[in-house]
Amino acid sequence: MSRATRITSTYAGLMISGVAILSLGGLNGVTWAAAPATAEVTVANGMKVTMEYTLTLPDNSVTDSTVGKAPFTYTHGSKDIVFGLEEAVTGMKVGERKVVTVPPIKGYGVYVEKLKSTVKRNRVPKDLKVGAVLKGRNGKAAKVIEIKDDTVLLDMNHPLAGKTLMFDVRILKIEPAPPAVSPDKAAAKTTQPADAKKAPETSSAKPSAKKP
Repeated sequence: MSRATRITSTYAGLMISGVAILSLGGLNGVTWAAAPATAEVTVANGMKVTMEYTLTLPDNSVTDSTVGKAPFTYTHGSKDIVFGLEEAVTGMKVGERKVVTVPPIKGYGVYVEKLKSTVKRNRVPKDLKVGAVLKGRNGKAAKVIEIKDDTVLLDMNHPLAGKTLMFDVRILKIEPAPPAVSPDKAAAKTTQPADAKKAPETSSAKPSAKKP
C-alpha cells in the first residue's frame, strides 16, 4: 500500500490529482483556528536601522551618498540623524524606498549671521587658506571664509545650515538594537592599571556633524 493510500485510509480522506485531502471526520475533537498574522517589522524607536541614501541639494549637487559603499546604520530615535529624515523614515519597511525633502528647520538649522566671527591673524595658523576648517578648544568647528592682513573671518554655521536637503533613502535592514551597557559594566571594561600610559588625544579638522 502506498503512503498516500495509507494516509487516506487512516483519516478517511479523499484523493484529488494524487494529493491526499484529509476529511474533518477523521480529526474529531480538534478545534481549528486561523493562524495569527505575523506583523511586518517597521522603523520605530529603539530599532537598529541600516539604510542606503543619497543626499542632494536644490541645485542637484550630490553632497553625500552611500550607494556603492558600505550602508549607514543607526539606532532610530537616538538623534543620530537629522530630525526631518528620522521623522520621514518612521514606519518604513525593509526594501521600501522614499524621497524625502527636509527643510532647514528640520535639518541643520537656519543660517545665522551672528555665528560669523572676526579674529586676529596671529591667533590662527600662519599657512591658513580660505575654505580651511578650524576646530576650537570647545570642540566647535569654524570655516575660514576671508583672510586679511591682520584679521580672519570665521563662519561657525554648519556647512549645510540654511540648506534644503533631499534624501533618496532605501531601507536595507531593521533589527532590534543591542541592549545598552550599564554604566558599571562600561566602567569595568574601560578600567586600566594606574601605570597605563594614556594615548595622546587627537583632533580632526572636520566639523562633527550628524550623518546623514
